[in-house]
Amino acid sequence: MIVAPLSLFEVPSRGDGAVCLVPAGEVVRATGRPYVRLSGRGFFHEGAHQISEMPGDKTRLVATGVAGAGAMGSAGITAGDVDLAEV
Repeated sequence: MIVAPLSLFEVPSRGDGAVCLVPAGEVVRATGRPYVRLSGRGFFHEGAHQISEMPGDKTRLVATGVAGAGAMGSAGITAGDVDLAEV
């Protein structure tokens, strides 16, 4: 039993995932090089979406904000430098 009435086989395992693709075709072609350099990355696992005795806001997306801020920080940019972001 995980949380009554849910047992092990009714609850998915702890895990989630995400990916970010940066469409930069014009920028890459302008450099004359056949590759794109990764400028930043971010990671955060909150775990609040999982079954817990502590209620959490399921619409806040804390992990997305923290990981996004980390990725932009390591790339040396701010949200103002981003033309499009999709959650």
